[in-house]
Amino acid sequence: MNLLILIILIILPSYILGKYIYKKDPEKKDKKVLRKIIGISIIFTIVAAIFEWIAKVLLPNNHSFIGYIIECMIGVALIEEVCKFLPAYWIGIKNKEINNKYDFIIYAAFSAIGFATFENIIYVFTSSGINTAIYRMIFSVPAHIVYGILMGYFLGIAQQEKQNKNQKQYHINMIYSLLIPTIFHGIYDFGIVYGVTASNALILITPYIVVITLFLYAISKLKKVASNKEDEADKNKDNGRKLLFIGCVLILALLILSSINPVRLNNGHYNMKENVKIKEEGISIIVESFEEDEITNQVTLNLKIQNYSNQMIALKANQFSFVNMNNTKDVRELNRFENNSQNLLYIQPKETSITKIKFRNVVLAENNNYLLAYTTKDDSAKSYIIFVGEDFAQALQNRK
Repeated sequence: MNLLILIILIILPSYILGKYIYKKDPEKKDKKVLRKIIGISIIFTIVAAIFEWIAKVLLPNNHSFIGYIIECMIGVALIEEVCKFLPAYWIGIKNKEINNKYDFIIYAAFSAIGFATFENIIYVFTSSGINTAIYRMIFSVPAHIVYGILMGYFLGIAQQEKQNKNQKQYHINMIYSLLIPTIFHGIYDFGIVYGVTASNALILITPYIVVITLFLYAISKLKKVASNKEDEADKNKDNGRKLLFIGCVLILALLILSSINPVRLNNGHYNMKENVKIKEEGISIIVESFEEDEITNQVTLNLKIQNYSNQMIALKANQFSFVNMNNTKDVRELNRFENNSQNLLYIQPKETSITKIKFRNVVLAENNNYLLAYTTKDDSAKSYIIFVGEDFAQALQNRK
């Protein structure tokens, strides 16, 4: 029964919006062509995942505003929008029957539908299930389709300008067709990832406001194009330039909001019981002291871990890392738990465990600020939770 509900939630937004967009098409495109676009875009979803992994390696996030912007705009949004653009463009150009803006809108929208639906399947079945399905049904999938509608709108204008032999406007609108969806997609991803990481409510609500507003705008454009009710004044407006301007203003606004409540990685002192993410896992972790071997450059941290939930908790070694905050690219993975060959630590309900964890190749220096990072099991926001015990922090600060 739960599996059936998940399948319905995964497919429902794509089906409803796809049916609506198809119904608005005055010429009713060949369904075989639309199914072909969906099939190709599903393949491109896998291609996008590969390139996103490569981008994650090549564009390491240093947990700054710029780091997150680059990751979200280039490492995710640009890659995904290109992978939605190509099926719509290739099939649209090859199709000799294409003759108006709505043709490209429906092709780009159905490319987005294929991409979003397959991505939805991956997210839902590799995460917490029904909660993720409901969230993505309301926001993520419609957002993908809205980006597709905007992409198709500017692709359609570009092709009209090409037919009118206006090469300048053709190239401008081709750029708009990829750049505008990428910017708004990047703003959406950034708002969620950075908002959660920084615990900044102002940034966190931004993507939802943007998506809802953009959805209403895109549907309005779709209706006008489908019914051929765009008046001459509307046709002559440079909508691309306006959307581009709005996108840039939003990025600037996010920068200002981030300064109000930035990601505080340096000099971070966190009580785990007061940290929402950790509290949801029912765990408190504090570094009480440390030991350093200057010959082997191995650091041993003595942890006090309390499980105040009613369930047994299992901590994996790969949930811990050691970060040099003066160079956040310098991250040391946990070598092993002390006297634990499985690298899996079990803590019974309402119990406290004292354990040692070891990191290799760490050079503790006077001017370096090292913090221990613990990543929760639900790493959907790709965020580190940084914490350090007061004694440990003071010891590092007093090093000579």
